[in-house]
Amino acid sequence: EALAGMLRDLRAGLLIGTVTLILVLRDTPSIFGSIFVASFAAYVLIRQGLLRLRAEPHKFSIRPQLTAVAAATVLIGDVATLAFGAR
Repeated sequence: EALAGMLRDLRAGLLIGTVTLILVLRDTPSIFGSIFVASFAAYVLIRQGLLRLRAEPHKFSIRPQLTAVAAATVLIGDVATLAFGAR
């Protein structure tokens, strides 16, 4: 089970890294910072989801939900900035 979790995390990181590389290679340098922020926020968001799938018992905490909400907010804001005019 632990190995399956690590493989999911690895695949998520590889997918985000590949998409980020493609975006950086295809776009203008003026938005590289936004691409970095979006990719980091996406990874944090996916990682929070993957951590919930672990078989290890954990105490109830609001921190993972707050982290996911913060990452989603940053991701949405960054994508909106990219889409509506950071050029």
